[in-house]
Amino acid sequence: MTRQLKWITHADLRINKRCTVLRDEYLDYMTFRRNDRPLFTEIFGPLVGLKEEWEAQGATP
Repeated sequence: MTRQLKWITHADLRINKRCTVLRDEYLDYMTFRRNDRPLFTEIFGPLVGLKEEWEAQGATP
């Protein structure tokens, strides 16, 4: 059975985040010049269906 998604597009998710990694810090990290902190980036963007899964598990905003 396929579950219907509530949030179909990225706009529906209403994600309002600013970039937290500056360009120079990212380039230094990727070229092994400097590693001041661990960097995590959602390479593929928001995970489709994640909010529905959280809701099914009882999570609330």
